[in-house]
Order: sequence, then C-alpha cells, then structure tokens
Amino acid sequence: GLKKKLLIGLLSATVVGTSLAPNVPLVGSFAQEVKAADVTTSQDVTVVGLQGEQKVTITKPAHSTVEGVAYSDGKLTITVKADTGYRLVHQARTYDVELNDKGELTKTTFDSEATVALLKENLTVVKGSGVPDGITYTIDKTELDQVDNTKAILTVKAKEGRKFASAPTVTYGVDKTETGNKIDDSTYEYEIKTTFTGTAEDTADKNTDVTITGGSYEILSNIKVDDSGLRGATVSVSKTSGITKDDQVTITVSPQAKCKFTDNSIPVLTSSEINMTDDEKNLNLMEINM
Repeated sequence: GLKKKLLIGLLSATVVGTSLAPNVPLVGSFAQEVKAADVTTSQDVTVVGLQGEQKVTITKPAHSTVEGVAYSDGKLTITVKADTGYRLVHQARTYDVELNDKGELTKTTFDSEATVALLKENLTVVKGSGVPDGITYTIDKTELDQVDNTKAILTVKAKEGRKFASAPTVTYGVDKTETGNKIDDSTYEYEIKTTFTGTAEDTADKNTDVTITGGSYEILSNIKVDDSGLRGATVSVSKTSGITKDDQVTITVSPQAKCKFTDNSIPVLTSSEINMTDDEKNLNLMEINM
C-alpha cells in the first residue's frame, strides 16, 4: 500500500535531571622518593669560624647542596639545602671536633647524614556545584612533582548517550582555572599543572583539590504522537525520546489492509509550535475518512 512520511526537525528541548552520579575511582597513581640509600656525592667547603682557611669534604645526598660548614666551641655544624623540587627530610648533623696546635681541624672528611625526598603534590578530584547528572572522570596521575611529573590529564565524560552543550570548568590551587580541551561532543580533557613554585616556600608535600563545576548537557526532547483520530491506518515513529536538535524524526503512516489514501484523505500532522521548546511535545494526527 501507499505510505506517506512526515519529517520533523527538532530545534530545542530541555535538560533532564540534576542529581550527581557517584564518584568514579581515580585511575592511575605515581610516586617517586629519594631515599637515604640513593647516590651520594662529596662537596669541598671552606669552614667558617677557624683562624685560618681550611676546607673539609662533606658527603651529601643527591639533589642537595652543602650551604655551609661552621666551627664554634669544639663543634662543627653542617648545613645542607635540598635542590628545587625536593625537601629536606633529615637535617645535616653537628660533629664534636678537635683542633691541632695550628688551630686546624684534625679531621677533614664528614658525612652530613642529611636525607632528601622528592616534593609531592597529591591531587584529589572533587565534583562541585552545578555538575551535570552522571558525568564520570579519570585522571592519569594523582601525584605531581617538579621533576618528572609536572602535570596530569583529567578527562571528563558526559553521561552515556549525552553530549555537552557547555563544558564543565576545573579549578585547583589558589587561582588556577582550566576550561578544557574538547575531544568530542561528550569528552573534555584538562591539563592540571603542579602548583609548586620552585621557590624556598616549597618545603613540604601538599594536598590539592581539583574541583569540577558547572557545564550542561545538550537539550533533549520527547515526542508523543496521538493517533486516536486516525482510522484505517497505523503509525510508527523513528524516535520518541532523547531527541536532540541534530536529530530528524520520521513519522510513518501506513494504510491498513484493503485501505488506501486518496488525494482527499492524506493524514495531516499538526503541532501547536513549530519550534519545539518543551521537554515533551504532543503531535496529533487528524482523522482520515477511508
């Protein structure tokens, strides 16, 4: 039998749901520390506080510098500073020492016994306010440093079957904001850089929240077709829910057995609005006399 197809292009609709999905476990973790057993090196340093100039050899841990060696009242104090990106775990020690008749140290080699460790920034991803329902995220590193792991990649995905109309914003540290790099309609990536400054202020590990806020999904529509006024024909709809502005919906009206459409009995599709802005639109098929 003859079939007539009516095509409808939807222009808009509304977001469904605002509740947050459970947190998704973070993916990946990386840590690196400099242990006391790591490679040590020696540094020759001039001693302050002696009558004459005398140098001593100080053994120090990797990633550190001997800032000074000072003598006073039978004690030799060694000062070690961690290099940028590291922190001092154990301070250098002070030795009891003796001087010879010339006022020189009788011992000229010392172990600072200092230890250093890599400064670590621990990242925690948090869902903040206004986040769309059902987003998920992964992050490739949960620990950053200033040496080998200066940044992490946070990936935010929309709920299954949904697309972002606007991307969430990611904030961290004192004033760091990332708007994201679009991978596809449902995925954004954010580069999270360490907030360590490389200055003397970096003396301890830190914890940093990475907060996801805002964003919105592309609007969805539902269609309901009322064919109660139709006689002698059946109706099928290609898609009735979860419709976006990019979708094309096909409504097919097929005559039943022994019925056919005449020029005066073609089904008429009516809608109160051409631009569909409601989350559900009722479409009515006018009665056809067969």
